[in-house]
Amino acid sequence: MRVAVVAPSPVPFRRGGAERLWAGLEHALVEAGHDAELIKLPVRELVLPDLVSGYEQFAGLDLSHFDLVISGKYPAWMIEHPNHVVYLLHPLRGLYDLYPATHLEDERIPSDIDIDAAMAIIEDGPVHSDPLELIDRVRAAARRLGNNHPAMAIPGPLARAVVHHLDRVALDRRRIRRHAAISRTVARRPGYFPPDVTVDAVHPPTSLTVGPPGPYDDYFFTVSRLEPIKRLDLLVESMRHVPGPTRLLIAGEGPDRSRLESLAAGDPRVELIGDVGDDELAALYANARAVAFVPADEDYGYVALEAMLHARAVLTCSDSGGPTELADERTGMVVDADPRSVGAALARLSDDPETARQLGEAALARARQVTWGSVLETLTSPRVRRRSDPPKVVVLSTYPVFKGIGGGPQRCRNLYASLTAAADVELVSLTADDGLIRGHTLGVGFREVSVPMSARHHDAETELRRLTGRVGVTDIGASLLYEASPLLVREIDAALSEAAGVVLAHPYMHPAVESLRPDLPIVLDAHNAELALKATVLPADEAGAWWLRHVERVERAAVAASRVVTVTTETDAATLSSTYGVPTDRFVVIGNGVDTRSKPMIAAADRKRNRAGLLAQLGRPPDESLALFLGSGHQPNVIAGRAIMESAADLYGTTFVLAGAHTELLNPGDAPPNVRLLGVIGDSQRDALLAGADLALNPMAAGGGSNLKLLEYFAWGVPVVTTLVGARGIPAADKLCVVVQPHQLTEGVVAVLGDPAAASERAGLARRYAEQQADWDVLGKQFVEVVTRGLGL
Repeated sequence: MRVAVVAPSPVPFRRGGAERLWAGLEHALVEAGHDAELIKLPVRELVLPDLVSGYEQFAGLDLSHFDLVISGKYPAWMIEHPNHVVYLLHPLRGLYDLYPATHLEDERIPSDIDIDAAMAIIEDGPVHSDPLELIDRVRAAARRLGNNHPAMAIPGPLARAVVHHLDRVALDRRRIRRHAAISRTVARRPGYFPPDVTVDAVHPPTSLTVGPPGPYDDYFFTVSRLEPIKRLDLLVESMRHVPGPTRLLIAGEGPDRSRLESLAAGDPRVELIGDVGDDELAALYANARAVAFVPADEDYGYVALEAMLHARAVLTCSDSGGPTELADERTGMVVDADPRSVGAALARLSDDPETARQLGEAALARARQVTWGSVLETLTSPRVRRRSDPPKVVVLSTYPVFKGIGGGPQRCRNLYASLTAAADVELVSLTADDGLIRGHTLGVGFREVSVPMSARHHDAETELRRLTGRVGVTDIGASLLYEASPLLVREIDAALSEAAGVVLAHPYMHPAVESLRPDLPIVLDAHNAELALKATVLPADEAGAWWLRHVERVERAAVAASRVVTVTTETDAATLSSTYGVPTDRFVVIGNGVDTRSKPMIAAADRKRNRAGLLAQLGRPPDESLALFLGSGHQPNVIAGRAIMESAADLYGTTFVLAGAHTELLNPGDAPPNVRLLGVIGDSQRDALLAGADLALNPMAAGGGSNLKLLEYFAWGVPVVTTLVGARGIPAADKLCVVVQPHQLTEGVVAVLGDPAAASERAGLARRYAEQQADWDVLGKQFVEVVTRGLGL
C-alpha cells in the first residue's frame, strides 16, 4: 500500500519521543513492503491563533494519492482521508488532563462578536459543524483583540473549548477507520477518544540502536526532559534513603534543572549530566545497575522499554501510567510514589546485584515482544465493521457535492448530512474533472469519494453530446456509460458491500445498483421530475426523443424499485405518480432549504449603505437601485439571464448584476450598459451582493423541483420578483414576493422599487418562512425520519 504517516513538526523544533516514533513507523512500513512517506508540517502553539492555523493546514492537506493515512497527534489528525487510522500518542495535554486547576476555578471566556459565534458553533456539537468556520471565527477575534490578548492564551478556557471541539470533530468514529493508542494508559484517559469507539492499544518499539548488555555497575540511571511532571525531584529526594556509594545519573535538560540542582546540593552521588547522544545513551543504559523512571501518568515511556532492551530492571511507581504496562514485579519494581518507598527499592537493588540481573533478564525477554510487526498488523489490516457500528448508507450522485456549487450539490450536502444521526454516510460521485479519486469529509460521519470518469467514458459522452447541441448529458449519460469507468464501478461496489441501504440523488445511478446489489433497499431523492424537466431542455428532434425514451426507462425503474421517493414539490409528486402509475403514498415532499443561521436579515438602512459600496465597485452611479440574479449553468437559468438583459434596457435607473456559471453562456454583447455579468463568484462576494441588493430576481420560465436561490433570497431578506415557475413549491408565494409572468419582469421590478414599505413587509414574511419551514435543520429532521423508515434502519 501507499501509506502516509502524517505528523506535526514542532516550532521550535526538538527531537523527542514522537519524532523517533514517526521515523521508526515509516521505516517499519518500508521494511514490510509498503511505499511509505513521512509528511510533516510546522506547527506553532504558543497562542491559540497559531494552533488553529495548524489544524487548518492539515484539514486542507490533500493526500488522496495515498491508500492509507496514519496520524497520531494534534493537529495532524484533522486531515481528511477515507482510510484514516489514528495511532494516538496524546492530545495537547495542557488542555486536557494537565489543564491547570486555577483555570477550572475561573472559567471566564470574554464576550466578543466572533468569540460568541465560535462558542455557538462549539455548543452545537461536532456532528454538523464546520471546523473551518470555527477557525475563521477564532482568527477574526485575534485580529481584533491581538494574538497576545489573554483570551488567546494557551492554556486558557477559550483554547480548551476550541481544541476539544476540533479534536472531537477530527476523531469522530465516522471520520476515522480505526482508533489505536500507544498504550492502555492513553486509551483509557477520559476525553481522549470519543466514548463510542473501540481503541486498540499496541506498544511501539524504540528506534534507539540497542547494544549488548553490560555489567551491572554501581549507578542508577534515568533520562528525561527536566520538567515537574517527570518527578525527578522524587528520585533526588529518594536518594536520601539509599545508603552507600551508588550514584544516580540523570540525563536530559529542561526548565526544572535549577530546582533539581538545589535539591541535589550536598549529595555528590546525584549527577545531572545534561543531554547525551544516542551512543552514549545506549551505553548508560547497558551498564546501569537499574533504571528508575517515576513520572506521573506517563503516556507510554520509551525509557522503560529501552532499559528493558538493555536487560535492566525498571523501577517505576504505581501511578506512573505507561511504564507500568511494561514493568512489573517480574521485570522490575513498582512502588508507591513517595521518597521512602522509592528509596527502599533503590537500596534493595543497590545491595543485591543478582536480583537486578535476574529482573533485567526477565525484562529483556518481555521487551523483545514489543515489535513493529504487532503495530503494523493493527494499523494496516482492514477494519471489520462491528455489530456495534452504526449502519452505513451509500449515496450515489452523478456530480461532485464537496464544492457545494449549485442547487443539487447544496441539497445533497445539507440534507444528507442529517442522516449521520442514524448512519454512516458515504457518497460516491462521478466527476468530469481530471485527476485521481478524491476523498472529502463533508461532516462528521459523512464522506464523499469523488471518482473521475475514464477517458473512454468521457469520449463516449462527447460523442453522445453531439446529439443534443449544447445541452449537458453527463447525468443521463452516466446511466448508460458508468461501466466504462472501472474505478467508478470499483468504488460503488466497495461502498455497497458494507451498505444497509442506498439513497439515489437523481435516478441515473440506479442501473449500477441494480447490477451490483439489487437486494439493497433504495430511497430515491428526486430533485426533479426528470422526464418532465428534460423535455423542456432537450432538442425537439429525433435525437431528443431518443434521450427522453432513455430517461423514462431509467426514471421508471428507479421509482418502481424505491421504497420511498422524496420530492421537492407536490407538483413533482403528482407528475411522477401519474407518469409511472405509482401510488401517491410512496412520495414524500422534502423541499429544498437554506441555512438561515448563517444568513443575517439585513435591515433596510444597512442594505442601503451596502448598496452604495457595491455600486461604486461596479462603476455605476451611487443613486441607482441594484437588482441581483444568481444562477448556475443550468439551461433554465441561461434563459432567465437573457430575459433579464432584455428587460434591463427599459430600466436604466437600476443596475442589474448577474452572477454564476450561467453568465458564461450569455453573449456579453447583448448586455445593455446597466448590466454586469460577474461570472462564477466566491462566497464572500455572493454574501456582499445579497446584503446590498434592493431586490433579487427569479424569472424562471422552466425548471423542475423547487428553487434554492429563491430560499437564499428569502433568508437574506431581499425583496423578490419571481415567476410562478420560479416560486414552485412555495405556498402562498404572492404573500412573500411579487409574482409575475415571464414577460412582466419590468412591471415587477417597478412594483418593488415603487413601494419599499410593502417590499420590506414581504421580505420579513419571507425570512420567517425560511426560518420556520425551509431551514435545512428542519428539513433534515424530516428527511432522516423518512429515509430510516424507508431503508428499515
